[in-house]
Amino acid sequence: MNREKIKMIGLCFIFLSFMLYGGNSGKSTVVSATSHTVVIREDGSLWAWGRNFYGQLGDGTRRDRTTPVRIGTDTDWAMVAVGSYSTIALKKDGSLWAWGYNEYGQLGDGTTEDKLLPTRIGRDNDWISISAGCWHTVALKQDGSLWAWGNNWRGQLGDGTIKDKLVPTRIGRDNDWALIAAGEYHTVALKKDGSLWAWGWNEFGQLGDGTNIDKYSPTKIGVDNDWIAISAGRDFTVALKQDGSIWTWGKVPKFRNAVFSNYLLPAKERIETVTPPAETGEH
Repeated sequence: MNREKIKMIGLCFIFLSFMLYGGNSGKSTVVSATSHTVVIREDGSLWAWGRNFYGQLGDGTRRDRTTPVRIGTDTDWAMVAVGSYSTIALKKDGSLWAWGYNEYGQLGDGTTEDKLLPTRIGRDNDWISISAGCWHTVALKQDGSLWAWGNNWRGQLGDGTIKDKLVPTRIGRDNDWALIAAGEYHTVALKKDGSLWAWGWNEFGQLGDGTNIDKYSPTKIGVDNDWIAISAGRDFTVALKQDGSIWTWGKVPKFRNAVFSNYLLPAKERIETVTPPAETGEH
């Protein structure tokens, strides 16, 4: 089995574990992209290291860091997501912040200029969830509405166009979105009723609708209403059902022989099922 195939198998489980457990290591949140890593520690402080040529670390420089460096002095960071050379974060007050690479407007500040420091995006304080793709960002608000911005060349924002958006743009009028996950150029989401939706790049079947045609707006995948967790990779998607079964589609390796296959529909993996974490009442 070559390294690339091993990496793909590992990524399936890494992405899924991030969706199930929030990327938590102990009580710290860790997220990593191709070029950099960002951590929110238990005390709410923000740390980063890795490549920094677009300012994606947020320390005010373009200098690479080989060890963790603290970003500012704030201790109220709540959630963080990393794209390709950009970082998006939420504070405990529900405010949205972004920094790093911004050629396609993926930071959401209305410009295409890179930012070397955390920059507040808008004035809203009702953001609850974020996910970053390669060059696009998706987010949820407290009212269950769905928002997206940045690169849209494959329809990954879901607004029915392929036009980039420089500021957060509401997608549709529904208020029942529950979970979101951004892949490289595609997006998947769950609604509160457990239904599965996807849009954007679909060359390898990563949307799961049985075709390899891109979709420019949220498209319901199948008729099942028992999905509870999702995650999106470069050109594949992984999801979990209520019964603990794992499903994959798109350009994924077969787990038994690691041969890449393009699944155009969600396929149940023949591996040990995952027991969803028990509800603790903590969020």
